Parts: sequence; structure tokens; C-alpha cells
Amino acid sequence: MREFWIVGLTLALLPACDRRPERARPAEETRMADERAAERDRERSRLEWRRFCSELGARRVAQERQDLRGSDWGQVPPFYCYHEARNTCVYSGGTMSPKGLMQLEVVDLMTNETLSSHLGQQGQRATAEERADRATYDKKRDELMTGCVLR
Repeated sequence: MREFWIVGLTLALLPACDRRPERARPAEETRMADERAAERDRERSRLEWRRFCSELGARRVAQERQDLRGSDWGQVPPFYCYHEARNTCVYSGGTMSPKGLMQLEVVDLMTNETLSSHLGQQGQRATAEERADRATYDKKRDELMTGCVLR
């Protein structure tokens, strides 16, 4: 009888002995989980900045259209985008008179700072100096727009 009692006690305690404490997550798993969470946060932030930039750009386009209403000047097709490396919203646009005078600018919409601008005649009426200034403006605009995340 005593042998049965020892065997019964052993069988009763055996499952409890088999329980192991939960293992701690290895440092590599923890690091990878933290990196995934950080990347999700960065992506969420990028999407929020892109949305905010889109709102700023749309407001700028609407304001320019409002300012030109009733004028014979036209709006140069605008372009705006979130520039991730600069962490800002870059806008390129301007106006043009019926006689070919163009006023172009690239603006940081978050600070309202003009990053590059050009004022001059277009086409055959442009002087050599105006053409050189336009080429400089175009190069600077392209540099500023490189790296943009489209609206």
C-alpha cells in the first residue's frame, strides 16, 4: 500500500515539476520587435506629414487662384510635395502675364521661406541674362524637389 501511495504522490507532483518558468525573450527578439514598432511609428508620422503638406499645398494653390481672379495673369501649374529628407513641404509655382513675363518660386510651405525664385520674360523676348537666371532657377528647383514624396 505504501508503494501505491508513493507512486500516486509522484504522479500527482510530476506535472508541477514539468512547468518551466516562462522564458525571457532573447535580446534579439526584443530588439526586432522594438525596431518594427519604431518603423510603424515613423510610417504613421510620414503619412501625417504628407497629409499636412497636401493641405498646405492645396491652400496655397487656392490662395493664388483667388489672388489672380479678375487679373489677366495666369497661374503656372503648381506642384507641391513632402520632402522627407528636409522634413518640410516644398511648393513650386508662379504666375505668368499675357505678354510672357513669368514670376516663379519655390517655397518652403512650413516656414513660408522662398528657397528659389525667377522673374523674367520667356521665349524669344528673354534676354541672355534672363535665360541664364531661368536655368539657375530650374536647376535649384530640381535639386529642391528631388527626394519629394508625391502628394
